[in-house]
Amino acid sequence: MNSLDRRPPDQPITLKAACEVIFEGSISPATLKVEHRRGNLELFKIGRAYFTTRRHIEAMIEKCLLRAPHRATTGHSAENWPEEMRMRAALAAARLSAERLKRGR
Repeated sequence: MNSLDRRPPDQPITLKAACEVIFEGSISPATLKVEHRRGNLELFKIGRAYFTTRRHIEAMIEKCLLRAPHRATTGHSAENWPEEMRMRAALAAARLSAERLKRGR
């Protein structure tokens, strides 16, 4: 158990301390500031120092989790297509059907 584990989850911690204690020095305070600009981490500034909390770090980690990509299905299933692509495909299929019906008459 490190000293951060004994702190309340909302107690302020400097970015440098968070990098050293939580991330074991694998990232820098600049990385945490980038995550703040991306909207993944809440920071606050007192004087010239930036702070966050363990709760904010945990929320950032949850936001930054990489989900496993969906495996491609066999065939050309449109189930995983974005809504706009499905709408365009449906419109194209309707137009093709209309053209075939016109030619058949």
